Amino acid sequence: MVSARKRSTQVLAITLLLVAVGGLVVVGPTLAQEDDDEADEDEEEPGSQVRLVHAVPDGPAVDVYIDGERVLQEVDPGEVIDYQEVEPGNHSFVLVAAEEPGGVVLDTRVETEERGNYTVAATGQFEGGDGETEPVALLDNATEVQSEFAAVRLGHLVRGAPDVTVTLNATGGVVFEQVTFGEATQYKTIPEGEYTLDIRADGADGDVIATVDADLAGGEATSLLAVGAEDENETLQVLQQTDPTGPEELSPDIVPQPNGDEADDTDDEETAEDETDETVENETEDEPIDINETDVTEEVTEETGEAEDEADEETDDEDDEAAEDEADEEDTETATPEA
Repeated sequence: MVSARKRSTQVLAITLLLVAVGGLVVVGPTLAQEDDDEADEDEEEPGSQVRLVHAVPDGPAVDVYIDGERVLQEVDPGEVIDYQEVEPGNHSFVLVAAEEPGGVVLDTRVETEERGNYTVAATGQFEGGDGETEPVALLDNATEVQSEFAAVRLGHLVRGAPDVTVTLNATGGVVFEQVTFGEATQYKTIPEGEYTLDIRADGADGDVIATVDADLAGGEATSLLAVGAEDENETLQVLQQTDPTGPEELSPDIVPQPNGDEADDTDDEETAEDETDETVENETEDEPIDINETDVTEEVTEETGEAEDEADEETDDEDDEAAEDEADEEDTETATPEA
């Protein structure tokens, strides 16, 4: 027979065990909730990223500062600083001469958006600190490309250089036409492969000022960035850079403005049309172009249309002449007296 004291001890032990188990049951969900909270914190809002281009050919090697924090040192002219992740918002980008006597090569601010990919370039001439440099900002919003095709565009970052046209070396076909400084063309989709491209000044018949061998990989987007050449005998050189791709519906649609000036977002109809044009300039074309033909631009299409118009005019003239002849014959028959 169990004594009262022993029974009390057993009851106390069972009670403590239940409390302990109950505590575990209570603690379990609490820990799980904490894990969920940590997971939510890990799921941050989509960010943005910016790459920088040192496109000042006579400039010094520079240290790179983003929002006052040095991220890279001694970047030479013609080099590209790979994408740096930043939160959406207004950011400061400064390139400072790495060695004495110093000098600022770039000092600008750019507004970035969620899921935005941007290129910010320092362009112009340094001239020992007495020259004039200018920031250029581009929106790198290439959309996804099929595996057997490549997307390519041209960015003109040579301050003071003429408009340039890009043609295929093999056929003379125009790929990009009359690209102005500070602009990036629309991405064009072409079959993957290796291409030799001629960059010409002032049109398809202009002088070749540079030739570039472009290796365009399938499923990728590429920017050909024309920058100033360090060699005084050359007008420019071309840097080939791979751009990120993504769904079109997630891409920002406003081209950034250097110095932190956001694109005008008024209700004015003309402004809305301008913003639409800026968006189109950076998106990837839906249909691939045929690079085996010379009519890769709208030139031939326009010429064909003009030829058709001329043919229509000739046909109309012939019809008019025929109608006039018939009218003359009728007038003659009417004027002839009966015998």
